[in-house]
Amino acid sequence: MDKIPTAIVIDDDKDVLDLFAEYLKIIQVEVVGKGHNGKKAVELYQEKNPDITFVDLVMPEYDGIFALQNIRKINPKANVIIITGNLQKDTSKKLDYLNPNKILQKPFEVDKVIEAVNEIKNSK
Repeated sequence: MDKIPTAIVIDDDKDVLDLFAEYLKIIQVEVVGKGHNGKKAVELYQEKNPDITFVDLVMPEYDGIFALQNIRKINPKANVIIITGNLQKDTSKKLDYLNPNKILQKPFEVDKVIEAVNEIKNSK
């Protein structure tokens, strides 16, 4: 994939959302949409069809599991990276079933984000 990859970023924490979106721009990923819950993630995915979806796991109302389930229904091959600060066992089992491309722990490690983006770019 020679073109700049596109992404949507979903997080209920506005500061984290803005920081992460800025960071993606720095590493040559075009952020085409931002949202604050899983329902918005699904809407933005349908509307923008991004190369990568970054979605927070724990959010009020519609969480990252909701987003991942519904994005997988739209496109089983969608590139979805889960972002979480708190990965519990029961959540981990659900995620195994839904098979996100990657799970990144908060606080973000810069090299892990670059690595995840590169893996997706290279798998195209």
